[in-house]
Amino acid sequence: MSLLDALRGLFNPVEPPDVGEARRLARLVLAEAVLYNEEAVEAFLHEQVVSRGLAEDLARAYQTFIERAGLDVEPAQMIFKDEAHRALGGDPQALQPVLAGIMAPATP
Repeated sequence: MSLLDALRGLFNPVEPPDVGEARRLARLVLAEAVLYNEEAVEAFLHEQVVSRGLAEDLARAYQTFIERAGLDVEPAQMIFKDEAHRALGGDPQALQPVLAGIMAPATP
């Protein structure tokens, strides 16, 4: 790598390939959840309440994402949250309790 390439990298940072691919995977699994729950997503946008069916599909999407993303839990959770907020829109605070429940560690 030349000095010029290194300097370009400082001013134009690019996500590592694994993070970029994880974001694409999150968008894909979330798009499927949104597609199969269009009415629930519309209700969420108007009433800021997540239906049980949408919450269940988001949980499945998260599980699929975690299994396939190949990242540590903390960065994977941040990516999934970011992409969930983008995919669903609405008030992020209204979505937060659902995401927290989905991402909570399993208790024995």
